[in-house]
Amino acid sequence: MKKIALLAIPAAFALALTTTAFAADGKTVYADACTKCHGDDGKGATKMGQKLGAKDYSTAAVQAAVTDAQAFKSIKEGMKKDDKTLMKPSELSDADIKAEYDRFTAQSGDKEYHVRHILVETDAGAKDVIAKLKAGAKFEELAKASKDSGSASNGGDLDWATPSSFPKPFSDAFVNLQKGQFTEVPVQTQNGFHVIKVDDVRAAKLPTMEEVK
Repeated sequence: MKKIALLAIPAAFALALTTTAFAADGKTVYADACTKCHGDDGKGATKMGQKLGAKDYSTAAVQAAVTDAQAFKSIKEGMKKDDKTLMKPSELSDADIKAEYDRFTAQSGDKEYHVRHILVETDAGAKDVIAKLKAGAKFEELAKASKDSGSASNGGDLDWATPSSFPKPFSDAFVNLQKGQFTEVPVQTQNGFHVIKVDDVRAAKLPTMEEVK
């Protein structure tokens, strides 16, 4: 998505972004359908976003509170408030949805990871966090100082998600970790430098075809 510093988005939201405009990519769909309220950064600080009370989707905590079904329904069926159309519904055939669903599930993989992270400004800052973890510090306690204010108060918790929901450098860093392990070198993304911990791994629970139709 264009300039959005989202760490993870609901699976069906990613699917919906592509199925709502087949020739357009997710950036174009977001720009056309979402920026008026949510802005380029997803914070909802635009004039329209403030008027309607748009949530700050740049934070992991708000993202985690949106289910796949809710996200897809909003984009597929559109959104209204006081009988005023805020976002027009998309026009999708079952065949269109099935083709994109198959592509999406193949891309998402068969595993979900429950991860936590600590986001800091610099490589040196991340190395300092790693040193403290190796010395026995609790990840959840160190996460309170994370730059990601949406997850800092919750021990850095990013909830369950598939690797494809994250920026590739971020997901590449944790997919080979075992439960309870954390990254021992800083992981850089556009947001800064991360230290990532895997709490658990399970079989992916992707939305079914019926849920996204």
